[in-house]
Amino acid sequence: MKNRLIALILIVCLMPINYLQVNATIVATDQDTFFKYLGAKGIETKTQRMVYNAYTGRDEKLIANYDIYREYNEIVYGYEKVIAGNDTKFSEETGKIEYRYLGYMVDGRTKVRNNKFPPDVMPSTSPLNWHYLEVGKRGLWESAIDKDISDYLYTAPLFNPTYNIPENKAEIYGLTAKYIDDHGRSKDSSPNGKRGAYARLQTLPTWFSEGTVYINKYSSGRKWYATFRVPGFGIAKHSGLETKIEYTIDAPKTIIMEAGEDKAS
Repeated sequence: MKNRLIALILIVCLMPINYLQVNATIVATDQDTFFKYLGAKGIETKTQRMVYNAYTGRDEKLIANYDIYREYNEIVYGYEKVIAGNDTKFSEETGKIEYRYLGYMVDGRTKVRNNKFPPDVMPSTSPLNWHYLEVGKRGLWESAIDKDISDYLYTAPLFNPTYNIPENKAEIYGLTAKYIDDHGRSKDSSPNGKRGAYARLQTLPTWFSEGTVYINKYSSGRKWYATFRVPGFGIAKHSGLETKIEYTIDAPKTIIMEAGEDKAS
């Protein structure tokens, strides 16, 4: 009886470890698990409003796209062809044709800019020295409800290999949303300057997936945009963020893990 009890305790203790791995970029390995994961995290699976789908020719609520999540590690709604006149260009980074927009944000209004789409004009200066333009009244950090996540978004090192900022050098480089806001406000001489936001959240990072932000900048007499990536909470070992993760896919369990941990025990 005692041996059976010990064996049962060991099974109960070890079972959660089998699926609580956080060192992988993609948590969901199939579409069904992907939707279960979104539901467990309270992330909507469809856009909040009807969107005109240029591919089908009708209005519909767009669904979170598992294939885009798997390839780009972002939560995007719809797909590239739902957007009429979506530009395409060959990317040296990916070695294939990329669309300018991947789909929509959950609001069903804002298009998600593809961070792997080649720049229209390659800048000659470092992003630390760009002339940033205001992109809205609400800041990047105000898009998240939880204060810990808001703080993370505002101070996480941004990266994009296209602009010579690989992920493994992002911390050293020092480009953050806070830096962009401060730098933009210091250069802005407009009447409304110094109050607006110069970096905006495009897709929210999760424990397992990256997020993206976009900026507008002034160069050569014109306005251009660029996108940067934000590491996911569990992927970013530098974040120091402690986040509560709800697991309801295989067995209901709530676990608190610090960023960078490879598994829960």
